[in-house]
Amino acid sequence: MSDERFLHRWSARKRAAQEPEPAPPPARPEPPEPPDLPPLESLKADSDFTPFLAEGVPEALARAALRIAWRSDPVLANLDGLNDYDEDFTIGSTGQVVRTALRVGRKLAERLDSDDPALPPAGEPAPGDDEPPADAG
Repeated sequence: MSDERFLHRWSARKRAAQEPEPAPPPARPEPPEPPDLPPLESLKADSDFTPFLAEGVPEALARAALRIAWRSDPVLANLDGLNDYDEDFTIGSTGQVVRTALRVGRKLAERLDSDDPALPPAGEPAPGDDEPPADAG
């Protein structure tokens, strides 16, 4: 038994000596220095915002400059309320969240995966599907 352990250790050492040493990890490239940028307070609607989009500019600084650019354009800053995505359509005229009896795909997966003859085929409604849920009122 001791000969087997010795041979395993000897073999492992021999293989380790034959393997080349791992290469040092490649040097990480230095990030480019951010360009000389004007102060955010000096930005106006007619300012050039492209230096803030250059590589090496911190993301927070670029976002702050883009917010200023967005607000400085009256077309973008003053919405007219005619955009379809401006409203929250989950709230009805009563000010409460709208509930619906529509249950998309309800029990469909059960019907497709089941071999139970008590369940109707996937194209037919299950008993009780045409009744609205008790909490939809």
